[in-house]
Amino acid sequence: MIADGRAVPDGSVLQADVCVIGAGAAGIAVARALAEDPTRAIVVLEGGGLAPDPADQALYQGPVVGEPMWNYGYAKRLDEVRVRVLGGTTHHWGGFTRPYLGIELEDRPWQPVGGWPLWADDLATWYPAAQALMRLGPYDYDPASWLATLGQTDPLRAGPDLTLAITQKRATDFGFVYRNALANASGIDLFHHANVVNLSATPGGDHVGAVEVATLTGTAFTVEASAVVLACGGIENARLLLASDDVVPAGLGNGHDQVGRWYADHFLAFGGFVASTRPLAELALLQTGGAVRTADDGGEYRVLGMVNVSDDALRREGLPGLHLETLAAEPALGPAQTVGVTDDQVAELLGPTDAVRSIIGFTAFLEPVLDPDSRVRLASQLDALGRPQAELDWRHGAADQDHLRRGLALVGRAMGQFGFGRLQHAGGWLTIGAPTTGGLEGALTAFTVTAEGQVPEAVPMGTTFHHMCTTRMDPDPTQGVVDVDCRVHGVDNLWVAGSSVFPTAPGFFPTLTILALALRLADHLDAEVLT
Repeated sequence: MIADGRAVPDGSVLQADVCVIGAGAAGIAVARALAEDPTRAIVVLEGGGLAPDPADQALYQGPVVGEPMWNYGYAKRLDEVRVRVLGGTTHHWGGFTRPYLGIELEDRPWQPVGGWPLWADDLATWYPAAQALMRLGPYDYDPASWLATLGQTDPLRAGPDLTLAITQKRATDFGFVYRNALANASGIDLFHHANVVNLSATPGGDHVGAVEVATLTGTAFTVEASAVVLACGGIENARLLLASDDVVPAGLGNGHDQVGRWYADHFLAFGGFVASTRPLAELALLQTGGAVRTADDGGEYRVLGMVNVSDDALRREGLPGLHLETLAAEPALGPAQTVGVTDDQVAELLGPTDAVRSIIGFTAFLEPVLDPDSRVRLASQLDALGRPQAELDWRHGAADQDHLRRGLALVGRAMGQFGFGRLQHAGGWLTIGAPTTGGLEGALTAFTVTAEGQVPEAVPMGTTFHHMCTTRMDPDPTQGVVDVDCRVHGVDNLWVAGSSVFPTAPGFFPTLTILALALRLADHLDAEVLT
């Protein structure tokens, strides 16, 4: 059943085996998995409606007091980077996917916190089912396999430090795709426009006795459940725990001041351009469109290649995850670069002019160094329901700049050594005009490198709006908020789903792992809690 929370009689108390707070990708995955037992009573609470609404969206407003959230030259507000609606931010996203199975799970000396307390095999168990939820192709991220399937050769061939990484892409809107399944599931009662305002703890603060709900029309009701799953996203998960302070003044699960800390996002920086020896025909996977394939449901998904720094190179150089999203085009569509080292001079490094067979623009995606002072707090401003807004204090520092600079230098050396091409790091300083020709590749002609590009220390560190680590997973409650089963330390019936539980912020797309962890959590609840 799907119903409007505003129609629930004021003062009602609903009973459930499980209460899932949030109906984005993680919440929907948990609810659907648990509903495979039709005798189970599952209440799902979604603060938004069936379609975006300005009044709902305004509940996401809040100050950004740290680094601005830059994205392609524009600073964004907190209410612009999330969608409060059935399906959550999958209502408007890129749909990029990739698993975490390598160095990104390890302890690393430059990271001030430990790695993932999970084996790669543990995540791998759940990735195929997560892949199916996203309506993608086969769970296959092996470049050799895809190159064989597509009849292509490896476009890089740039030595052991650089690898071709496969990404699959389909922007599945979970609210649209799974709406009927949620409505028809016998064990699920989903209420939209049902805003959770407090997790009311029993005396001692070690148990959620009731989930308190308020609507913008002024009514209120509560849900009492054996198990509560918080699945509201990397910012709202922390906000709700901090605001649930009626029994524990510091906020629920915050006995060690960890809730909201370690906020992380992937860095996004305009990297620059590569004058390449590879003909465009060999670079199909490095073009923005990639290869179009047909999924089992008849819809289309895309298979894309990205330039990835290998795990061995990252270990040797002490670097975080770094990959390049590329846009390959004919040389004539290359960017204007009239200051510093021009694109013609870059090309001359290759020898004869005709050695340049393609031009490749790239954006660099970088894994951040976690900072305990980068965090979500409660603001002094209140929202329309009288709750404190979230306040984001996003911080990053010189180490991140150094990692980007050294990582791109490594990429450039490898490309040059193995004859792929010559990389010009633009330092993130580009002006964007009007393309001089049509088509996606023509966008490269709109870029001009400016004089500031000669100051690599000042690279603007943009963001991808992947909000992570604010309730990070760590067996030690002094270093994290949830344990390896995603249960909040010190609270016996409260679990968290979503990227807020990520122990670190691996340098690529989080949604496949969000879903894998959500399915893993549902299995744990089914086998160990709800028996």
